[in-house]
Amino acid sequence: MEKFAGYGFPKAHSAAYAYLAYVTAYLKANYPLEFLSALLTSEMGNTDKVVKYINECREMGSLCCPRT
Repeated sequence: MEKFAGYGFPKAHSAAYAYLAYVTAYLKANYPLEFLSALLTSEMGNTDKVVKYINECREMGSLCCPRT
């Protein structure tokens, strides 16, 4: 059992992270306005991250942060 735990635990976590990365990329690519709006809302208390994400919005040409 210990041998499997050394192999199975990291493998299960890497599969979960891969799925999370896939879903995140899908949402960002297909629903950019909703994705970026949710991202900005979730980080309202962290000014550094908000600035980073607003710049990303501008680079993407998103409607929530139009280029100036």
